Amino acid sequence: MKETVAIFGGTFDPPHEGHSYILKSLINQGFDRIVLATTGKNPFKDRTPASFATRLKMWKLVLSYENLPVAAGPGEKGIFISDFPYEYTVDFVSYYKKLDPERDIIWVVGEDLKDEYRLWRDWDKIKIKVKVMADYQGFRSSLVRGSHIAAHAALHEFIKESKLYCT
Repeated sequence: MKETVAIFGGTFDPPHEGHSYILKSLINQGFDRIVLATTGKNPFKDRTPASFATRLKMWKLVLSYENLPVAAGPGEKGIFISDFPYEYTVDFVSYYKKLDPERDIIWVVGEDLKDEYRLWRDWDKIKIKVKVMADYQGFRSSLVRGSHIAAHAALHEFIKESKLYCT
């Protein structure tokens, strides 16, 4: 039986406590290989997110702050931050299968997407399992951007200095 890699995809604009909660939950459930797959552009969202590079930088700050294990490359143990800016999940899955053909893939989504992923482009062709993770206290990136909830503690200064999400 092949080992499984958990791929956690999303816009992550910005990454927040709910996202780090999901990563910790995956680790506690025995996933020792996790990929953070940040979209270059989310086809379901009209707004332009912070730049791809900025969102990757924020992930690095969050993982360091949370002292979570970081992998240097795909297929290695820890959390690998992918730098492939996909738009459609099917494209990321195809890309990742070439990088790490030895492992099965499970795609991880938050509870807010439990009914939407079946609508994704070519979802019926992907042929991977999906793991729906419970939300953490209703956190949403849109609430952080709108200043309704605080950003992840690792990002307060970065967001302020970068003048992100000013309302």
